[in-house]
Amino acid sequence: MSEQGLTSKICIKYDSKIEVLILMFGDNTPMFEKYARSPSKVIYPWSLDIIDCYFLVNAFKAVSGCASSVRLVRKFSGSEDEEILTLENAYDLYNIDTDAYGSEVVLINAESECFCYWDIHERFVIASGTEVFISMARPYPEDIQRHRYIESMSSSRSMDEKDNADVIYNELVSMRT
Repeated sequence: MSEQGLTSKICIKYDSKIEVLILMFGDNTPMFEKYARSPSKVIYPWSLDIIDCYFLVNAFKAVSGCASSVRLVRKFSGSEDEEILTLENAYDLYNIDTDAYGSEVVLINAESECFCYWDIHERFVIASGTEVFISMARPYPEDIQRHRYIESMSSSRSMDEKDNADVIYNELVSMRT
């Protein structure tokens, strides 16, 4: 697998059965292992739009029990430092999303353990947490969210010609801890 490719296939033969595994480039970082493999998640196209930010900030507020603002912890991959941030509105999260370019980042609500994770290879953003958090973070049915991801990422410059947004989405959905 080259570093330009975001996925590669490995075929494993068990007796007469051949199983194809999709391995995602960059899927061996500690942050990826911890956050992308979350069992309950919403998968967004890389770079949240302001509408995504609106729903996510309200989801974080709901699980924290505070209507005006929410305190979150931001962690960057490779750093032990934690930064405490206060989000009041969608624009605050939109700015955090903009700052994530080229970085593997997670934003966590410490009380509820709900989070947003930004992939270092700019393939996706994942939100995960409680049932209440997920229901507020994903205002669309799951099939619409999937369609939106595939449509958006298929035309993204962060995906090269060998990558397939549909394959990446399906792999993320199937990943569990």
